[in-house]
Amino acid sequence: MQLDDAAVTLVGGAAQRGELALVYQPIVALADEAPVALEALVRWRHPRLGLLGPESFLPRLARDGELHLLDDWVLHTAVTEFAAWSGAAAGTGLDVNVSGDRLLGPDGLGEAIGRAADTAGLGRERMRVEVAEPVVLDSLDAVVPVLAGVRAAGAAVVVDDVGAAGTSPRHLAAVGAAALKIDRSYVAGMLDSPRDRAVVSSLIELGARAGVTVTAVGVETAEQAAALRDMGCAQAQGWLFGRPGPLG
Repeated sequence: MQLDDAAVTLVGGAAQRGELALVYQPIVALADEAPVALEALVRWRHPRLGLLGPESFLPRLARDGELHLLDDWVLHTAVTEFAAWSGAAAGTGLDVNVSGDRLLGPDGLGEAIGRAADTAGLGRERMRVEVAEPVVLDSLDAVVPVLAGVRAAGAAVVVDDVGAAGTSPRHLAAVGAAALKIDRSYVAGMLDSPRDRAVVSSLIELGARAGVTVTAVGVETAEQAAALRDMGCAQAQGWLFGRPGPLG
């Protein structure tokens, strides 16, 4: 369900009323299915419409120029919750998504990440910032120095939603990517569609050539996981390994 004009409330107001919440989904090593990171995902407990996923409200927030406010709320909340969580195994990373609006905004993203991590007592090396492939490809020159600041702050860069758009080793090297995530649409179709399987295979090979870790997103069946292992994919994320939920 999309929010209409009357249903939308400001991010700050929703946060103050306790309507915003985070859930976390594990990213696992395919070799042994051990968690290597958790991705923070936002939900909105709307008083009239119920629990909403981001597809319901992000377009409106983007139109109104509020995505950067949501990004900052997610960053600080995720770092605080993750740092306080007693179940976090040593070395487990925290993935936080950042919109193009926040990435290219006037405030330094690297400094914000550093402050959030230091305030919460979380090692900066456990932070990973996910940025969507279209943002990287469409705004490469502007993105490169910002992500250099993210890396200088101690966090890693992950290129998300990677598909057939043309990401190359040059792009990954330019932004200093530590990992890429294969778009779930290709993973969903790879057992039935030769084209989708070819895209998945080529992205795994791209990761190997570029020296970055590859995560397949949207893995829901054991058959998909087995195929990904056969293709040499290192990591996976999806309902097969855990649905998004609260920490603990």
